[in-house]
Amino acid sequence: MELQNIQTITSHYNLTIKCAEKLSERVFLIVSDHYEKFILKEKNDSVQINREMHLLHHLQTNHLPVHSMIINNNGEYYTHYGNKYYSLYDHIEGSTFNALEMIHYPNKVKVVGSAIADLNNAMKKLSFSELFPNKNLYQMVYSFAVHEIVKADSSDILMRIFKELDEEIHNIVRSIPKQLIHRDAHIYNMIVNDESLKAFIDFDLAEINVSTFDLCYCSTSILSEVFINPELRKNWFTFVQELVNSYSEHKPLSDVEKQSIWYIMLCIQSIFMAYFSHDKNLYSVNKKMFLWIYNNRKNIEQNVSAGIFIK
Repeated sequence: MELQNIQTITSHYNLTIKCAEKLSERVFLIVSDHYEKFILKEKNDSVQINREMHLLHHLQTNHLPVHSMIINNNGEYYTHYGNKYYSLYDHIEGSTFNALEMIHYPNKVKVVGSAIADLNNAMKKLSFSELFPNKNLYQMVYSFAVHEIVKADSSDILMRIFKELDEEIHNIVRSIPKQLIHRDAHIYNMIVNDESLKAFIDFDLAEINVSTFDLCYCSTSILSEVFINPELRKNWFTFVQELVNSYSEHKPLSDVEKQSIWYIMLCIQSIFMAYFSHDKNLYSVNKKMFLWIYNNRKNIEQNVSAGIFIK
């Protein structure tokens, strides 16, 4: 998007923009003529924006640090421009942890695990969660992911695994509680200052899903960054143990929730395989991760079970 278009959008906030940096296809870091920083995001529709606004307000009321949406001159949390919707957020100064820190520094893993648990606790209390998409993880895997994977790769080993786990995944998904989750809970959506959480960001994908999804998503996102290094990959098991323990201290996991973790990791990898099924290289990496997680069930479950916080 051209700077002129950004300036037109931000004029609805009485802002004069000096420069803008594209962070992703739909996200820009913008700087005003007074050197104030903001985040401008293209959104899907006004419905998504309004429910996110209410969610952010709920989290702030529950003392969860999150970024804030800014009201425009019309008293709205979005601006409609060029048949698209845009929201403006305050910019959170800080940094993010990286994958190597998650592998080597347990104290930083503790910050992440406890932060996700606190977020999940607060999101569980939301009184209007029915406004968010309600997803069935089993159906996401067996009615979507498997069909997309088969189009690109109908290898016998994958089909055998999906058939073998069909009933188990169905039962696991039915047996663990559902709640509103972040859905994109990786370390780059957590702004930190030294070793303290400053804010969670990017709630665009928030949905109702299984209670252990965010915990598992964070785990597999770290694995994806260290997977090619055998030593780091080996140390990932300890990271999972530390993440689960720190999460459980703030949001105790039941036995069935702990038992679900290996299955949910595989479900998440299945969805990524489907998403990247048209990209040979990315698909191949995610398939290797899927098979590695599958083959390391014992190691994963032993590290998950090492936690002492059980409700």
